[in-house]
Amino acid sequence: MQRRAQVWISAVIYTLIIVTALVIILAATQPLIERMRDKAAVQKQKEMMTMLDEQITSVASEGPGSQRAVPIDMADGKITVADDGLQYDVETASKVIESRSQLTLGNLVIGSGSDVNAYEAGSGYVMDNGRIRVEMIKTNDLNYTYQIIRNMTLLETGSTSSENFSFDIGSGTALLDGSYTNLDSEVKNAATASLTAHCNQTNNEYDLVFSLDSGADFLKVDMKNRVRKP
Repeated sequence: MQRRAQVWISAVIYTLIIVTALVIILAATQPLIERMRDKAAVQKQKEMMTMLDEQITSVASEGPGSQRAVPIDMADGKITVADDGLQYDVETASKVIESRSQLTLGNLVIGSGSDVNAYEAGSGYVMDNGRIRVEMIKTNDLNYTYQIIRNMTLLETGSTSSENFSFDIGSGTALLDGSYTNLDSEVKNAATASLTAHCNQTNNEYDLVFSLDSGADFLKVDMKNRVRKP
């Protein structure tokens, strides 16, 4: 009887050891399995977008009236049509390319952490990403620092703030001739964008650099190139 009990206890211990080992193995390999799955999914969508681009190019070369049915298999993410192009977005932990960088393959652009756009719109400049949109003044005759930011919109809720965002570097908010704003460059699906406001005052001359990063819900402001006047 005692021997049977020992055998039963040994069997239970062995079973627990095996179960524990399996749990440890699964816990260690699960992230790897998920990354491999995500990487395979991204690779599949990359091939699909490349094929779609080839089909569009082929149809365009055939002249008016040409058309073609192209199947699209998309398990994850979303695809949108914007700015005369197709954009496929997916969140993944797989490191397909370096974060905040882009890879161009013909007409196909693959980006990671790069959803910032900056462009001229009417009488102003716009910088936006997937979270906020910032409208800023375009001018060669900037009179006050509170004119630089026209408004900021939180895209998730649609709420807009148009309060005066003023900047005082020790000489008030009023500016002299020679003050202006300039978008550093127009970008699309970039990691970051920036606008420079050159501020000329009685005692100071400096640049305010406004930067919007990918995924950020805030605008960064840096003061650069400050010169104290005599």
